[in-house]
Amino acid sequence: MIFFQRALQARRLASWTFLLAIMFVTRPVGSAAEVKVIRTPNDGIQPQLVVEALGKKHLIYFKGGKQRGNVFYVTRESKGASDVWSESKRVNSEPGSARRNGAISHARLAVDESGRAHVTWFTMRPPNYYYARMNDDGTGFEPQRSLVKRNIHGVEAGAALVTTGSDKVSLIWHAGPFAQVETRGIFMRQSTDGGRTFGVERRIDSAKAGSCPCCGLSAFADAGGRLLVSYRSAEEKIHRDMTLLNSTDGGQSFSNATLQKWDIPRCPVA
Repeated sequence: MIFFQRALQARRLASWTFLLAIMFVTRPVGSAAEVKVIRTPNDGIQPQLVVEALGKKHLIYFKGGKQRGNVFYVTRESKGASDVWSESKRVNSEPGSARRNGAISHARLAVDESGRAHVTWFTMRPPNYYYARMNDDGTGFEPQRSLVKRNIHGVEAGAALVTTGSDKVSLIWHAGPFAQVETRGIFMRQSTDGGRTFGVERRIDSAKAGSCPCCGLSAFADAGGRLLVSYRSAEEKIHRDMTLLNSTDGGQSFSNATLQKWDIPRCPVA
């Protein structure tokens, strides 16, 4: 049985605020597919759901006000005839250190092949990307860390967080001057020891394309070491094209491709 989930966020419809996901359950040909809608625990918002191959569900959600709040983590496994959420664990070690920054900067969750959860979240004032991972015995999260030291200027959107195997963890984000969007870049810090330590910050995109500061960024990694990053560029402040970075060597080098062109002399969000 293969599960496909898509997290639903309700920025415009308040009645959808606490909906977690629509789960499309794929079954053998000839049988009916089940669609199930459930709510986040504790009326949490901005959920993200990750499902392991055997069906265990990992979920993070935000709870709190715009300026101060917390990110929580729960799991859900089949027990008898129904699924049951686990007791929630706070991800951020400093209470209230997470903030609700909107749809483009919510917390991100990744789960490696060992089942360890990794989480990153962004704070606007001061701008900072935090990271925390589940401890070795699975009872809670290690103390939060700030992963970005240099390339944090002009940041509004949340970072992408992806894992490969049980050892490689990649944090990817875009940064640079708001007034010179054509010079902005895509940056990455990568761990090869399961998130214990991270390498240096480095730019991974073409220096000519720039990046749109208010648009989100996404990344995907497969078991073969391929790493994909999608974002909206801002070349010459006009070409807001959907762009794909493709690495076939686990993030050591990237090729650049335009997926869809769009010329607009302003940020699409604005």
